[in-house]
Amino acid sequence: MTATAATTPTPTATASVQTIDEAALRASWAELEEDLSGEAGIVVMPVGGDGDDAVALGDVTSAMAWSTIKVPIAVAAVAAHPGSAQISSLVQQAITQSSNEAAEELWESLGSSDQARAATDKVLAAAGDRETEAGENRTLGRTAFGYTTWDLDDQATFLSGLACTDAADPVITRMGQVIDDQSWGLGNLDGAHYKGGWGDYEGTYTSRQMGLIPVDGTLDDSPAVVVTMAVIEPDGDGTDDLDTIADWVEDHLDDLPSGSCASG
Repeated sequence: MTATAATTPTPTATASVQTIDEAALRASWAELEEDLSGEAGIVVMPVGGDGDDAVALGDVTSAMAWSTIKVPIAVAAVAAHPGSAQISSLVQQAITQSSNEAAEELWESLGSSDQARAATDKVLAAAGDRETEAGENRTLGRTAFGYTTWDLDDQATFLSGLACTDAADPVITRMGQVIDDQSWGLGNLDGAHYKGGWGDYEGTYTSRQMGLIPVDGTLDDSPAVVVTMAVIEPDGDGTDDLDTIADWVEDHLDDLPSGSCASG
């Protein structure tokens, strides 16, 4: 499939955001860390916010993207192939089932490796993340897209902007339809739209998620919180810790920074 020229999706203007008690959040997070078996980190920020609105907690601030990078790849493919039923099916598989094969086909639909990187980078930058480069790892250099280094704060900035990007709606919709065996962590929260990723590299096992969590109701009618989080576990499975962190998010949802995309 040959990609067509497409306008890079850009976020709409954003509305004001809620202020929060950051000191109280930090104290609560410190208590939570005692119940975790691995090292963890989280960034929370409002939909429609920017880096100045983000709150970062925990020791883990960056990790390999793993399957979370499928989101900007999918957005790039939708933009490059408007109206394609084949791309729509691949997006459904890559996002709701986390199919690696479907993600590879989406990547290849963008052209050569350099063209695919460039198209994905444009999506990242348009949504606000001008630091991350698809297929670039700070240790390994240029590599497979799943090994991309993606800092939690950059990922949160990206998702905050993406939530206000109309052209990304087909992908964000699929993030709300994740199948049951992928629905740990943020998948336990009502109305969550999210994508997870996990993998092992040389004995370092990382589990991570990014998601949009409505405060009350749905993404269509409620302010929402952007959450990006990661756990590094020596024993190979951080999903239990992500479940615990998601419970903390739910308990503190009214205390977290939330916001909405501006209308009109």
